[in-house]
Amino acid sequence: MYYRAKSFVEKENLSSALERNKLYDSDLRKLPIELIETMETIKNYQCNANILMDIGAHIGLFSKAANAVFSFDKTICFEPNKEMKGIIESNNKKNNIIVENIALSNKEGQATFYLHQDDSMNSLVESENEILKDEFPWDNPDLLKKTTVNTITLDKYIEKNSLINETFFIKIDTQGNELNVLKNGINALRQTEICLIEYMFTTPYKSDFSFYELLELMSKSNFDCKGALTISKRASKKISAVDFLFVKK
Repeated sequence: MYYRAKSFVEKENLSSALERNKLYDSDLRKLPIELIETMETIKNYQCNANILMDIGAHIGLFSKAANAVFSFDKTICFEPNKEMKGIIESNNKKNNIIVENIALSNKEGQATFYLHQDDSMNSLVESENEILKDEFPWDNPDLLKKTTVNTITLDKYIEKNSLINETFFIKIDTQGNELNVLKNGINALRQTEICLIEYMFTTPYKSDFSFYELLELMSKSNFDCKGALTISKRASKKISAVDFLFVKK
C-alpha cells in the first residue's frame, strides 16, 4: 500500500510540474520529476545557449528534459559506454542530438574505463572497493569490468568540430572526473552560459580534487555558484552526490 501510494503521489507531482511548465507531450511523463524541477530552477536565469553538452549522458534523460524546456539547436551527448548509444537516441527522437562514444578527459588518446554493475557508476576513475561495498551496496565491486575507450579534451573537441562561435549549456556528471574535464575545457567555459556539475561528497572514486578546487576553478572562469539543485544520500544518511548550478557572471 505504501509504495502504491508513493507512486501515485509522484505521478501527480510530475503531472503538476509538467502542467505548470506547459509541457504536454505524454512521453515526458516517464521522466523523473527532479529533472523537470531542475529545469524550472534554471529557467529563473537567462539561458540563451544554443548547444547543450551533456557530458556523462548515461541514457539521455537529462538531454530529453532540457530540450523539452529550452529547445536547443543541437545536443551533444558524451557517453563512453557504447551500449547506451541506441538508448540515448531512443529517448531523444524529437531532438537534434549527436552521441559521442568518447570520454572527455585531460588528454587525447585512450584510457581505461571501469564498467560497474550499476552502469550509472561507470567512470574513468578507479574506485575504492571497501567504500563501494559499504556505501553503494547495489554496486558489487566483484562484478567490475574494464574496457578501453577513446579520450579527448573538451577544448580539443570544440576546436575539431568548429564550435568556437557557439554558446553552451554544460551538464557534467562523470563520476569523479569532473575537474579533469573542466581544467582542459577553459576555452569552452568562456563560451558557456550555464554549467551544472555533480560533486560527490561521499564517493567510492579515487578522485584527486576537492570541492573547494572546483569552486575556485569556476570562480576564476567567471561563474557564480547559485547553489545545490539536487542532493542524494547514502543508506548511512551521508550526503553523496550534489548537483551545483553555476551561472556566468
